[in-house]
Amino acid sequence: MRNLIEYAVNNNEASVTGFKGSAIEIAIPKSYLRDADNTSYTVTRVEKKAFLGVKGLKSITLPESIAEVGDWAFSKCSNLKEIRFYSQPVFGRTVFEGCERLEKIYVAAKAIDNLSSDVNTEGMDISKLNEDIACLLASVVNKFEAGYLLRDDDIGTREWFKRWDLALNSYLTADDIDGYDDRALCGEEDISYDGIASVDGELLGDSGIYLNEVGKNKCFLCVLRMIHDSFLEEDMRLKLEKYIISRSFDSDRAFAWKMLKEDAGENLDFFEKYIEIVSPSKDSIEKMIKDISADKANIRSYLIKCSKNIKEGEDDFFSQLLL
Repeated sequence: MRNLIEYAVNNNEASVTGFKGSAIEIAIPKSYLRDADNTSYTVTRVEKKAFLGVKGLKSITLPESIAEVGDWAFSKCSNLKEIRFYSQPVFGRTVFEGCERLEKIYVAAKAIDNLSSDVNTEGMDISKLNEDIACLLASVVNKFEAGYLLRDDDIGTREWFKRWDLALNSYLTADDIDGYDDRALCGEEDISYDGIASVDGELLGDSGIYLNEVGKNKCFLCVLRMIHDSFLEEDMRLKLEKYIISRSFDSDRAFAWKMLKEDAGENLDFFEKYIEIVSPSKDSIEKMIKDISADKANIRSYLIKCSKNIKEGEDDFFSQLLL
């Protein structure tokens, strides 16, 4: 099927209004040449619902000319994993609603230029900072209700990271059951294909399932933040570590381990960070190996290596792990 980006022209500027095709990756050009008048127009906007429900897309790149992204523009792109903006556009409502697999939202390099003047960027790994921003931005639209952080105009600054941490702290301190009754009784807002928002009415089922998902989600965000730790203050780091340890493999609420086993796939970074935080015993690691599915060969291999490196006198765990 031919891939086709659809456009409209208004006030001598072009906007993306839709997409038809089966492409996995697309790059929106900076300009649109309209056949009717053989004139080129700068593409400045992605219209409301332009990519709604395009399930095949995994990666999208947008030019620096994009200044605005409309409501639900990429909603229900259920396989979208990465989106890259060479601008820092104004985002509408729930632009990425239903993009559960979204891992990274890159914004323009100018986000780095917005760093507070009191921050010395000399020696800073700007590449890592960009990755940290991209991963934390994605989390605020698919992991917890902090989408307002996507619409801030100071993304990438120390203050923005502080607000991200405040949002996470609020989420962690809220009771895990919060929000269940509202969602179970009312259903979640869905976006219909006829242009009318509707309520799907789907119940969430057993509250135990809901609590399990929330518990895993909170642990995911804790580990994510410690991996992407730009401007992470020490008191917050200690709080996140304590949260994970209290929900580790050997605890009564093993949500951190469940998250790794069920949701982290073969993301070795997550497993390595977990081991670093928890510093488990040899016996615990061997139990983890038995509990992890056989198809996660890389993870099993890593855990086996961890187990072998723990010898007599396990207090020196990390020194031995580096051997």
